[in-house]
Amino acid sequence: AGDGDHRLSIDNSGPGELVFNGRKKAINELHVNGRISHQRLAIARAVMQIEKSDVELSGTLNNWLAMKLDMQVEGNVSPGDFADLLPPGNASRELARQGRVRFGGQWVQDREFLKINGIHISALDGEILGQAVFSLLAGKTPHHLLLNWKGLDLSLLKGVLPADIFSYASGSMDVSFAAFERSAIKGSLSAQLKPKAMRPQAQDKVALAGDLL
Repeated sequence: AGDGDHRLSIDNSGPGELVFNGRKKAINELHVNGRISHQRLAIARAVMQIEKSDVELSGTLNNWLAMKLDMQVEGNVSPGDFADLLPPGNASRELARQGRVRFGGQWVQDREFLKINGIHISALDGEILGQAVFSLLAGKTPHHLLLNWKGLDLSLLKGVLPADIFSYASGSMDVSFAAFERSAIKGSLSAQLKPKAMRPQAQDKVALAGDLL
């Protein structure tokens, strides 16, 4: 190891606790292996399990002041673990019933940009892929978001969406925006809705079909 370069190791399988807005979440597992110096953190593997959800990290952080980050993130989340963080109502109740969500991507950051490459999310029995670039120079460079999604079962969002939509959704978006305002967003959006085959007792569902461009 170089001068000032030290091994970093955390191995804790005992009970722990994390607090979000006064809500306590159990940390069941925390493991970190890597190396750390006065200007660099290299993580070979870091794993944290909160309730039934887990996140795994690997990568490097160079230059503590410049915050040059290159990190691979993978996770497997149970939405019900965090449903109580939402205001009481249908959304929080339905979120607690959702299946597991798998996600991942590469986070790269320097003084000017935060880039998320290789976004992949498995949710609602479908898949979302894409990439994003967020400018850290306020107002000088627009943000950019590119996403493609397919096979999302909107009926699984019953109680979350304004209507019970009994359809599959696929589509894509490619947008740039200088601010999180409707008037500042430029780009394209296309979406397709395909009705699910409905059972006789499900005729009160809203089954949408068509294209949105």
